[in-house]
Amino acid sequence: RHRDGHYIWIQDTFKVVYDDAGHPLELVGAWADITERKEAERNALEANAEIQETKRYLTRLIESSPDAIIATDKLGNVVLFNEGAETLLGYRASEVVGHPTAQLYENEDRSRELVLEMRKRGGTASGFESVLRAKDGRSVPVLISASVLLDKDGQEAGMVGFATDLR
Repeated sequence: RHRDGHYIWIQDTFKVVYDDAGHPLELVGAWADITERKEAERNALEANAEIQETKRYLTRLIESSPDAIIATDKLGNVVLFNEGAETLLGYRASEVVGHPTAQLYENEDRSRELVLEMRKRGGTASGFESVLRAKDGRSVPVLISASVLLDKDGQEAGMVGFATDLR
């Protein structure tokens, strides 16, 4: 307890000094105030808990969307395929994650059209009509809104798209 009444964290380090016969003579040590470090650790834990709760909230939000939400890495491979996408296209997420998004389009040209539209509009496309291909081969007309995703350095990290069934 500090002399002004508040409590601090201390690190207590000591060493036993022995005489020639091996008997302990004294303890030599020091205390160090580590309150700031402990507060930083506590703040980091609280921030991590908030981040984890935000991640859980966003996951629930994405999974509860009736629209198909599909995200890719910078190579165009699927990294996220929500339940809405599973319902719309009949694939399970495990069947498409890691694979190119081109397989989800009616043809490869459709996939390129979206990317070109996004490039023309500065990284986003809204209200873009396209046709996706369901697992059973059916053509599914959709309205797509998509955006380029940037990493912390402002470099392209992938894309995310929202597809609404137009049937």
